[in-house]
Formats: sequence, structure tokens, C-alpha cells
Amino acid sequence: MFRSPYDDFASLYDRHWSRRVAKDFNRALKRLLLPSLTRESHILDVCCGTGRTAGYLLKQGFSVTGIDASNAMLEIARRRARAARFIHSKTEDAAPLPRLDAAVCLFDSLNHFLTLPKLRRALWFIHHSLILGGTFVFDLNTEAAFHHRWLEHYTVIENETVVAVEGDFDSSTRLARYDFAAFRRHGDSWQRSDFTIRERCYPLTTIRRELARGNFKLHHELDAERDLNLQGHTGRTFFVVSTL
Repeated sequence: MFRSPYDDFASLYDRHWSRRVAKDFNRALKRLLLPSLTRESHILDVCCGTGRTAGYLLKQGFSVTGIDASNAMLEIARRRARAARFIHSKTEDAAPLPRLDAAVCLFDSLNHFLTLPKLRRALWFIHHSLILGGTFVFDLNTEAAFHHRWLEHYTVIENETVVAVEGDFDSSTRLARYDFAAFRRHGDSWQRSDFTIRERCYPLTTIRRELARGNFKLHHELDAERDLNLQGHTGRTFFVVSTL
């Protein structure tokens, strides 16, 4: 049985990270994906996290299957989006699903695949889970995003939990990391746990090459702030592709 770093702070992630940006991603999907679908469409939510995107898509009338490596995140997702189907698996290890109509992978989730073989395997899973011509929408952090948001230090304080976050980005290795130190109250004492979230900064030229290699057709490559008016997302790029 594998564990994800997100298992250690799923509820905090849901309250302090995904909630803040969920409306922005919903706006992007409303423009980039939903107009091309029918109400009968079945959407694959890759790295679905705590189910905020799945819940939004269900409310729009679509069927949703979500996949995520964090069981703790999926526990929240199942409560939030009860009509969706959720699969606990690493995307790069998953067997293709019956052909679905579209797929999404949001909140720089593809940056979490730290090697090209894992990224290629994730793209292979998505491609082979979609119908021919199925649309895939995803976003990535570019180098500008890592310089803008990952070189930061801050603290989240709640009544029963305190989390200190320290970010780092190494331009030479193109690897970024957030180190978390979480303190949770248990009666009169506090228990500490430490965990790390890592991402890789892929050049956009690499992503375009891997999409072509994986038999995806690139339709749109959009800057979140400039092209989609999603403020506070410096360095985030959205892609709209389809399967060949």
C-alpha cells in the first residue's frame, strides 16, 4: 500500500489551497472544455484531489470519474461529489479506463510527475482512457510560476493545527519543493509531522514534444493571466489538446 505526501494534510489543503483557486479553474473549464461537450459526456478528472472540480462538473450535468494517489484526499472527494466514481491509484500505474469523452488535470498536477518516463506514462493512461478526438485540458507551472510562488515562506494557523511552509526552487535541476512542518494539538500537547511536496519545471518545448509523442493534437496554449484573465496565476499555462 502506497502513501502520498498529500495524505498528511488533505484537510488543510482543501481549506487553504484548493478552495482559493477552485473558482478560477472552474472559469477556465467553462471556457476551454464545457462548450465542446454534451450533457451525456463522461469526464476523467486526473489527480482529482478533494473533488472540487468533480463536484463542479457534476453540477453541470456531466458524469465524472476521478483518480488520485492520496486516499485521504479521496475521502473528502467522496463526501463532496457523491455521484462521481473515484479510483485510488497513482496515475502512472493505472490501467486505462473504458473510453471517456474528456479529461482534465488541474492545479499543476502534471508538474508532480518528476521524471519524463512518469510523465509519459501518465499521458499514455490519459490518452488510452479517452475516445478518439477526446479533449484533454490541463495546466502547468512554468519557470515564472516557480520563481514567483515557490520561493516563499509562510505559516497557516488554526485552533488545532499550525503549519509552517518553506518553498525552494533550484533552477539548475528544475526541481521545486515545499517543506511542511505540521503541528496538531492532542489534548494539552502538540504532535509534529513533516512532509514534502515536489514538482518539476518542464520547458514548454518539452511538453509540446511529449504531447506529439503521445499522439495528442495541441489546439490551444494559453497564459492564465494574459489570455484567461485569471489573476494571481503568474506563470501558469493552460493546454487544450485532443487525442489522435
